Amino acid sequence: VNGSCPNATGNGNIVPFGPTAVLLGINGSTNSPVSVMWEDPIVTNPAKSATEIWEFWNWSVDSHPIHVHLVKFRVLQRFWFSVDQGTVMRGDIVPEDPTEAGWKDTAVAYPNQVLRIAATFDIKGLYVWHCHILEHEDNEMMNPFCVGDKEKA
Repeated sequence: VNGSCPNATGNGNIVPFGPTAVLLGINGSTNSPVSVMWEDPIVTNPAKSATEIWEFWNWSVDSHPIHVHLVKFRVLQRFWFSVDQGTVMRGDIVPEDPTEAGWKDTAVAYPNQVLRIAATFDIKGLYVWHCHILEHEDNEMMNPFCVGDKEKA
């Protein structure tokens, strides 16, 4: 990417039967889901060469294979969570799955679980992370992120 990492722009509602809002989001300060639209300002901005721990909270009833572009990562942990009268409660840690050892670019976020990964962002630029289910991906179930200085990436 030359220049800055601009805000992403969506394709509008060119698919009349598509979703009306992106289903991915971020956790708010109260650990509740906050919708993030594709065209919203980029809020995820890891520094070049930084290693960050990301958590993907799956608040839905479906499993979502989450793919992070141009980054290799390791699955660190999974744990359950539940919501009781508006309070988010952390649950038990899920035992490690031997098939998740090693470097990944995609890992499944299971319903009512948090997927915790460690990723190193070694190439600056504008990228996305998204659900790898084709219908979700095609309907913008993705969020952009900018590696490095947003003004000079």
